[in-house]
Amino acid sequence: MTHNDFSGASYGTVVQGQDITLSLPAAPPVAMAGLPAQSVFVGRERELGLLTDALRQAGSDQAVVVWSLGGLGGIGKTALAVRAAQHALREGWFPGGVVMVNLRGYDPPGERISASSALASLLGALGVVGQHIPAGLEDRARLWRSVLAEREKTLIVADNASSADQVRSLLPGTAEHRVVITSRHRLADLGGARLLDLDVLSPAEAMLVLADELSASDPEDRRLRDDPVSARAVVRLCAGLPLAVRIAAAFLVADPGRSLAEYAEGLAEDHKRLVELDYGGSFAVRATFDTSYRHLDASQARLFRLIALNPGPEIGIAAVAAAVGTDVSEVGRPVRELLRAHLLQPGSAPGRYRMHDLVHLYAAGEAACDEERDAAITRLLAHYRGSLASYCRTQDADDEMYGYFLNWGQALTWVDTERVNLVAGIGLAFTTGHFADVLEMTLLMFQYLEVRHHWDDLHSTHALAVEAARHLDDKARMSFILTNIGTAHRRVGRFDQAVSRYQDALAISRAGGDRLGEARALNFIGQVHRDMDMPAETIDSVQQALVIFRALGSRFLESSALHNLGVAHRLLGRHDEAIAYHLADMAICHDLEMRFEEGRVLDHLGLVYRDMGRFAEAVDHHRQNLVISREVGDETGEFRTLARLGVTYREWGRWDEAVACLREAVRYFDRIGDRYLQAGALVDLGLAHLRSGDEDEARRVWEDALEGYEALPGVGPETAAERVRALLDANA
Repeated sequence: MTHNDFSGASYGTVVQGQDITLSLPAAPPVAMAGLPAQSVFVGRERELGLLTDALRQAGSDQAVVVWSLGGLGGIGKTALAVRAAQHALREGWFPGGVVMVNLRGYDPPGERISASSALASLLGALGVVGQHIPAGLEDRARLWRSVLAEREKTLIVADNASSADQVRSLLPGTAEHRVVITSRHRLADLGGARLLDLDVLSPAEAMLVLADELSASDPEDRRLRDDPVSARAVVRLCAGLPLAVRIAAAFLVADPGRSLAEYAEGLAEDHKRLVELDYGGSFAVRATFDTSYRHLDASQARLFRLIALNPGPEIGIAAVAAAVGTDVSEVGRPVRELLRAHLLQPGSAPGRYRMHDLVHLYAAGEAACDEERDAAITRLLAHYRGSLASYCRTQDADDEMYGYFLNWGQALTWVDTERVNLVAGIGLAFTTGHFADVLEMTLLMFQYLEVRHHWDDLHSTHALAVEAARHLDDKARMSFILTNIGTAHRRVGRFDQAVSRYQDALAISRAGGDRLGEARALNFIGQVHRDMDMPAETIDSVQQALVIFRALGSRFLESSALHNLGVAHRLLGRHDEAIAYHLADMAICHDLEMRFEEGRVLDHLGLVYRDMGRFAEAVDHHRQNLVISREVGDETGEFRTLARLGVTYREWGRWDEAVACLREAVRYFDRIGDRYLQAGALVDLGLAHLRSGDEDEARRVWEDALEGYEALPGVGPETAAERVRALLDANA
């Protein structure tokens, strides 16, 4: 209020005074440092460096005027902006000060700050009195730019914008000022802005946040130091989201008697995690995600919910379309909107997407109440089952080649990409009662899981398939599944378990009059006897199987029986018979265009020629199979053949080539974690060193092989370990 004192005379509106004291109202305060307090800030060195470097160059013609920080709600965008602004203020880069406005862009529509209201707030912060602030948006924007034009370098922080329209009017008209925007959306339509998206914290950074929050409250808090394992579990379950880590810290600070292990146990349960990360009010992960979710339109929200039903952590665009029941061409735009909102993230390759772990839990919770949840799951399972079947022989459920890959290269590439979804999809099918899908997908996956040596996945899916077959009372599929399980045991040397599963399958098939299933079981029993160095027993079982296969006209399975007979005769030293069986097998492979099996025949012919001392022919056959293995994408088969080639070189006396091949095979088996094959290759490598005169290296390699065998269960590894001990004793 104005108050004036004068002495003299007053005539109407004319004042004649001698001593006049004019008292003007106090100038409105100017917000030179309108930044919130910040206690803990950890990590983000790269992003902080980029941002502070840009602010340091304020006034430079080359510098970017506007930076937009994007990312998921709770990712730490505001914290980064405030930290950079505080640093700039301390360094004196902005003598005009720093002003900040929270646009509340993800609040309910009636509570969001419009561009016009934001301008009024900013103008007031720079000292413009209310009666001088015009009413219209355009007039306010002109005044804002005019005020900034007469002001020293100023930093404007526009926090929590939901769109470019919210901030466009706030941008200065001159280049010396800087603007930092934070948004959960990628503001690509804000021309000239530098976009910087924030990712989650690394485990080490998240651990530092947790430690700093706890020590800030109580420097004597020893929980993290006393139980680092549980601390790492808490950080992992917070999935690198700074907000989640800070909420976890708040719970622990509020209850000093609560152990990290107890809190981690609560977080570990998916259905409890978001509850455990809700400290109340807005300080909750769910509340933060709620505001982002409410910002979506109906089609985007539906897509967001249904994507969360995908069984694996990553989803392809075709599966997205299947989930919502439409064509791929229809989902591109809403997917891009979810990406822009950071509710969906790019996956491992173009056209693949994933959700942050906590976002996925939130979306899955919303999907649980969706009335089309069951229909969407059915569509997703149909997509994965149908896509897998498109690479396989599936014309007839009783087809002896059911599930056989039609194009190995294409099939392996696609299943490599989708394996996690397919395996998890079998689990989803089981828990939702789609038992026929469980059986079909498991049978179609077997060949891939065997070739790629994914034994854990094979056992987990087949255990579910056994229960599904029992539920459907499908004896034929039960037998099929049991022989697959037996093969998985056989391939890692657990021969006793393999024989047991094969015999179970044989009994089921005979009881049900399933001649094809009976013959398959007999053939596999012969195969495991072959691997147990029992070739006579192999011939007995496989000959019975061969008679049935030929009677049923099952040439695919006849090929397998011929292969087993060829191997058994080689082990008995009957080389001519072995070659005859392998060549008969080769003829069927040619007729049925089974390129993968053709390579197998060539490799075993190489073993026969090696035993006969025809080393050049043996090497040629091994190398032909190497070409086929690479052609069909069978990497494990390639290195198994390379190991056999190394043994052939060893027997031929070509030590350097033998050692080179076997070392390469050992490295590969180590990389894929197949300890059984790795130990076997080490034994052969040791023999190559011994034959070349390097006894010390041979012993070192055998000791590694013995350690590998002793760590594995089963008759095969135990028998192999005994042989290695004998080698070590004989060469002490």
